[in-house]
Amino acid sequence: MSITSVKSALYGLKRPDRTATVELEDADPKELVQNVYEIFLDSTNGIRDADGIYREACRITAPFADKLVGLFKEKKPFKKNEQKNLSTGLFLSSICNQSSKREIVCNNEMKLRCLAAFLPKDKTFINRGKAYHWMGEHAEGTVINYGETGNEMGYFATGVIINCGETYSWMGSFSESVVANYGKTANYMGNNSKGLVVNCGEAGQTMGDGSQGIVIALKTPTTFGNINLAELLWDKKNRKEIPEVIEYFDGLKAVLDKGKKDYRALSKLPTGQKITEDVEQMLKKRGLLRQ
Repeated sequence: MSITSVKSALYGLKRPDRTATVELEDADPKELVQNVYEIFLDSTNGIRDADGIYREACRITAPFADKLVGLFKEKKPFKKNEQKNLSTGLFLSSICNQSSKREIVCNNEMKLRCLAAFLPKDKTFINRGKAYHWMGEHAEGTVINYGETGNEMGYFATGVIINCGETYSWMGSFSESVVANYGKTANYMGNNSKGLVVNCGEAGQTMGDGSQGIVIALKTPTTFGNINLAELLWDKKNRKEIPEVIEYFDGLKAVLDKGKKDYRALSKLPTGQKITEDVEQMLKKRGLLRQ
């Protein structure tokens, strides 16, 4: 199949082809990227909502996901003026989510929005670069940050969200699984979360605000938010230590530290369900949660 055929037939684009026929299996990777990206931009022109852009991105990138997944290795695969384009991040997310690779290591430093958005349950996204807002939005899989992200990492996520680098405000807002910070995050960590929110690093103001789940501060944030609806707030600074909980999250950190050097070590990281069940069992044995 040729790129020209893909343009004119598979996607039915009503515009002249701009490249000569190139056999897909022999196509230069950069040429393939540019052609598929151009198709995507043309096809999504006029679409304003992220869901619509993402659906169209999936339709277009599906046949090429495994050939395009190498984009995540590059620090700057796109032009500078596209770096904060919402569509570009969703384009990459569609490739990530449809490729056969279960672990995606991202070195991108263009501060793109919506990387790892809608990440499937069976995938792990590892950011070593510089992302922007909404990384891991609606993610069902595991999202781990060793680099930098903007606001709302793990927004509405149902998978595991872990920060070992630096992220800004609203990390894990409205999440339903595990949100853990080992690095630095700003304000409103775990805002309106229904899952397990754990701070082992540096957190700013109003942690756990509106949470309906379990909030654990192994390191005390600048301030807590309104936690009246939380199932439990446990703060190491003001309550007797629970050694087994501390040891448990130290053990997770050891895995994460190894994973920073070699992502394959992250295969030993428990699922969000397992982490939650383990912690709940420890807390129940201490009489801090109802049996």
